[in-house]
Amino acid sequence: MEGINMNRLLLIIFVLVNLSSLFGQSKKEISLQGHRGARGLYPENTIYGLLKTLEIPEVNTLEFDLSVTKDKQIILSHEPWMNKEICILNASEEEHNIYSLSYEMVKQIDCGSKGHQSFPDQEKTFSTKPLLSETLKAIKQYCSEHELELPYLNIELKSNTSWYGIYCPMPDQFTKLVEQVLLKSGYPKEKIIFQSFDSEILIQFRQSELNWTLSYLVESKIQPNKVIRKLGFKPDMISPNFKFISKNWVDKYHDKGMLVIPWTINQVKDMSILLEYGVDGLISDYPNLFSALNN
Repeated sequence: MEGINMNRLLLIIFVLVNLSSLFGQSKKEISLQGHRGARGLYPENTIYGLLKTLEIPEVNTLEFDLSVTKDKQIILSHEPWMNKEICILNASEEEHNIYSLSYEMVKQIDCGSKGHQSFPDQEKTFSTKPLLSETLKAIKQYCSEHELELPYLNIELKSNTSWYGIYCPMPDQFTKLVEQVLLKSGYPKEKIIFQSFDSEILIQFRQSELNWTLSYLVESKIQPNKVIRKLGFKPDMISPNFKFISKNWVDKYHDKGMLVIPWTINQVKDMSILLEYGVDGLISDYPNLFSALNN
């Protein structure tokens, strides 16, 4: 396959778990991912939420997001600021830019008790934004205690060219900080996927000697050749908004040797349609719904 060496090919195959029991006699390798843990059910991007997601037997991958504090600590957060929609704040949201706060300040802010108005079933419980290092340690410990296989991790770096130096570090520094935490944790490299909307983040990871598995996040119905031109290489995966894709679009990416894992699908009927399109994975706020795919 063009642009993918043997080690990378084996890694892609290894990332996907055979869930043929979900589809009767038809064998289909599929990655089933809990979005920000399972934010439809538990506080997003929290250790509590991620560990609760691991209780869902169909889930083989945890998806979560990373931001950086003023003192260069890597934490889990979907926005590089304290989102007033989920966090209990005493001042304006603009004053809670995570990149201008120390981790000591960040960990004092409750982002779980308030809940989320878009997810009325979400459990409300005191939760703070955790360090990536603490999160990895907790996942490893939980799996060891419950005799579970370690999940794959689909890790998004929250970065944007207009944010550089304001809400996040430059891509080369951001990726190095994340790499350092991952390597120190001892989490299996073959179970890590890095994803981003920011092409510069993926370019930096591509230049790393560690040969990470990379996924390009996209909003629009972009064509494979345009993705390759923009990045300067072929990513292992494309991760689009599910609303913009079709079977023909999926086929085009498969023809180029890329996997397709769309986001964020919260209805079983949409999941079923996407599986018919031939996608290689599903990302959902409600990963508990994956069990319904067996019916």
